[in-house]
Amino acid sequence: MLMGQIPKSFKNCSSLVRVSLAENQLTGNVSELFGAYPELLFMELSANRLSGELSSNWGEAKKLNQLLANNNITCAIPPEIGNLTQLGFLDLSSNHLSGGIPKELGRLSSLLKLHLQNNMLSGPIPQELGSLTEFLRLDLSNNRLNSSILGMIGSFMLLIYLNLSNNNLICEIPIEISKLCCFN
Repeated sequence: MLMGQIPKSFKNCSSLVRVSLAENQLTGNVSELFGAYPELLFMELSANRLSGELSSNWGEAKKLNQLLANNNITCAIPPEIGNLTQLGFLDLSSNHLSGGIPKELGRLSSLLKLHLQNNMLSGPIPQELGSLTEFLRLDLSNNRLNSSILGMIGSFMLLIYLNLSNNNLICEIPIEISKLCCFN
């Protein structure tokens, strides 16, 4: 098990391709420790004691296909995350994220799994997420989302897991949910 502060020099490792530091006791401020990594494909920081805000620099990691970071991160999700068009799995669950879900996430055309549960996200579920027709898993549970569930859910033709529980959603279950072929 690794313990302690991630060195600030980590920010200068611009040729990183794959980073897995999960399930340790690492500390530090993610906005100060991580820079721009144009070659980065995979970043796993889950189950540490990292804090701070997600930097807009993450939007420069154009090749990133997995970003997993459930820690003590506090901020809004930067809209620049929407620039990560090769991102297949975004897990920012179990942080202290606030604000809305950026509509720019609707540009993540390769996104298969979106896990934003157990945060303090509020506002509507962006209709732009409806353009992500390849979704397999969508978990927005345990937030403060307050819009109706729009008919966009019917566009998630491959969806096998949907969790919207423990929010402030006000609506009936949309008829479009019956279009889902694989949903149990």
